[in-house]
Amino acid sequence: MIYQAKKDEKIIGITPAMCEGSGMSEFAKQFPKQYMDVAIAEQHALILASGLAVGGLKPVVSMYSTFLQRGYDQLFHDLSVQNAPVIVGIDRAGVVGPDGPTHQGVFDIGFLKALPNFTICTPSDAHEMWTMFNTALTLNSPVAIRYPKMIAKGGDKLVENDELIEIGKAQILRNGNHICVLAWGPLAQEINAYATEHNIDVTIVNMRFVKPYDKDLVLDMAKKHQTIITVEDGAILSGIGETVSAQIASNAELTTKVINLGIRDELVEQGSISEIYQENNLDTESIFNLITQLTNNNK
Repeated sequence: MIYQAKKDEKIIGITPAMCEGSGMSEFAKQFPKQYMDVAIAEQHALILASGLAVGGLKPVVSMYSTFLQRGYDQLFHDLSVQNAPVIVGIDRAGVVGPDGPTHQGVFDIGFLKALPNFTICTPSDAHEMWTMFNTALTLNSPVAIRYPKMIAKGGDKLVENDELIEIGKAQILRNGNHICVLAWGPLAQEINAYATEHNIDVTIVNMRFVKPYDKDLVLDMAKKHQTIITVEDGAILSGIGETVSAQIASNAELTTKVINLGIRDELVEQGSISEIYQENNLDTESIFNLITQLTNNNK
């Protein structure tokens, strides 16, 4: 964001008392006239951003996923209905570890994907996050970029440039037979690394976008594989996996089995990220145990 703000004084950073936690301290220091901290007032942060966007500026709101819920009315009336070009950086999206049930960011996919005009991005690494932010600045509509609490992989190799990414297009990371994994966010890279290391016969797709997602690629994968496994770092109920399941089920020609992996319909209690993943069968070992079981059943 600092790189982009150096070239464009219309970029305005906004946070509701989450400056340090959301990594905006350096931005605030370098661009005090382009930075606003509205204190603990999530609703105000969003409606302020909407007004600035309508006025021709490029507001970027940085907020934890769990606190974004407090501004749902503004997300709908002031961003979605007005089609306001606001970028919402959803920090701590997904499982955040030992912060307890009040801070787990597992519901944002469900409550955002129903809102018209929104583009929802799920970068799998630092490079994709960079290109998605660049792209979001070019759109004349609201964009949500969700990213986890952990440090993005590949940040040490990131090149600061103006590279863009095609909206709604997924990336095939690995080709295999019978089983295809559609993954959103950093889990895509983790799953691919495990499959590569253990030379597992499986197709892995980094989906990149929740909305719009790559429906054509999903349909193609469903035609070529016996089983589709969707993996998301969020609630299964109302998640993107359910949307993919509905798409495949609506095609009468397909007999593809679909399995949705994510966070169960329960509050996420205390625990490390790895422990919570294990409890919800989202860790790589559990995912590939499932793949092995499905492969053996198909023989």
